[in-house]
Amino acid sequence: MNWKLSLLLVLFAIGAVLPAQEQKSDPPQQEAPAAPQSASEKGSTATPRQSRREKQQQQLEEAAQRQRQREQEQQQEFLQQQAKDRQAKDQQAKDQQAKDQQAKEQRAKDQRAKDQRAKDQQIKAQQAKEQRAEQQDDDSQLANADEMAADSTYGSGSEAWEDEPGESSPQAVASASAATPIEWALLRQWLPVVNLGLVALLIIALLASKAGLRKVLNNLQREIATLKGKVDHTENTLGQQNELVKRLQTQFAEVGTLNQNVSQLANQMTEIKREGSSSHNRGGGDYISETRINVAREEQPPARGPMSVTDYLERAGREGRLVRLELDRFNDSVFTPDDAGFYFLVRGRDGSDYAIPVHEKFQTKQLFDTYYNPAYECRVPGSGDVWVVRPALVRQDGDFWRLDERGEIEVRAS
Repeated sequence: MNWKLSLLLVLFAIGAVLPAQEQKSDPPQQEAPAAPQSASEKGSTATPRQSRREKQQQQLEEAAQRQRQREQEQQQEFLQQQAKDRQAKDQQAKDQQAKDQQAKEQRAKDQRAKDQRAKDQQIKAQQAKEQRAEQQDDDSQLANADEMAADSTYGSGSEAWEDEPGESSPQAVASASAATPIEWALLRQWLPVVNLGLVALLIIALLASKAGLRKVLNNLQREIATLKGKVDHTENTLGQQNELVKRLQTQFAEVGTLNQNVSQLANQMTEIKREGSSSHNRGGGDYISETRINVAREEQPPARGPMSVTDYLERAGREGRLVRLELDRFNDSVFTPDDAGFYFLVRGRDGSDYAIPVHEKFQTKQLFDTYYNPAYECRVPGSGDVWVVRPALVRQDGDFWRLDERGEIEVRAS
C-alpha cells in the first residue's frame, strides 16, 4: 500500500508542477504595459489552463479507480484461494477418516477370520480326539469279547467259583467297578453279538461234551454278574451326576443371593456417600445449603452456537465456589456433588441446570471415553480445545441431579 500512496503523491506533484513550468518558460516582455483587457479576453486565457487541470485531475481519478479495481480483484482472488484451500483440507480430512474406517473394518474382518480359523482347528482337534477315544474303546471291547469267548470255550478263569453259582468272582467285581458310562454304551452296542457268540459256544459245548455244560453255565453266570455290576455302576454314576446337578443349582442360587446382597450393599454405599457429601456441604457452606444450591448463574443469556469451555465458564461468572459434580459409578445418569468431580454445575437465566465439563482441553481420546461419554456426544474425540455445542441438561432430584438430555461437545485443534 505504501508504493500505491507514493504513486498518487507523485502524480499530484506532476500536475501541480506543469502549470508553473509553463509560466516560467514564457520570456518577460519589456514593452509598455498594455491596455487593460476586457472580461471576455481574461476568460479566454483562463479556459485552456483550467481544462488541462481538469483533464489531469480526471486522469488521476481514473488511475486511482483502476488501482482500486485491481485491489478488489486481488482480494477476491485471495478469498477464492482460501475457500479452495479450506475445501481441499476438509476433503483430505474426510478421505483420511474414510481410510481409517476402512483399515479398522479390515482389521476387524481379519480378526474374525483368525478367530474362525482357530475355532475350526479346535473343533477338528476335538473331533480327532473323540475318534481316537472311540477307536481305543472299540479295540478294548474287541479284546474283552475275545477273552470272554476264550473263557467260555476252555473254561478258563476262577474255577473255584464253579460250585457257587450265586456269587461273582473278584475279577468280575473289579471289572464291574471299573466300568464307565462309555464302556457301558459300547457294551450295549456289542451285546447282541456277544449273546449270539455265547449261544454258539454253548451249542458247541453241548455237542462236544456234556461234562462241559456245567462250566458253560458258570461262565454265563459270571458274565451276567459282570453285566449286572456294570449296570449298577452306571446307575450309581447317574445318581452322582444328578446329585452334582442339584449341588450346582444350589450354588447358583447362592450366587444369585450373593449378587443381590452386593447390589444392596452398593446402593447403601451410594446413599452413605450422598449423605456424607450432603452433611459435609451443609457444615462447610461452600457448596450446598439446607434449602438451595449455590451454583453459578449465567450473567448473560446462553450463546447460540459452539463456545469454548473457557469462554462458557467466564460467561457464567466463573468463581472458586462453583459446584462440581461427579457421575455415579453404578448409575451413569445420576450426578452427585463431589469436590473432585469432572463437571461444573451452571444454572441458566431460565432456571435450567447444565453440567459443563471441567477440562478445557483434551490431551487424549481416552479422557473423553472415561469421564464424559455418558453425558456428552462427540463426533471426533481427540486432543485439542473443548467447545460446548449444546450443554448437558440436568434436573435436581433431592441432593443429586439426574441427566435429562445429553449434550454435545466438539474438540478443535489448538
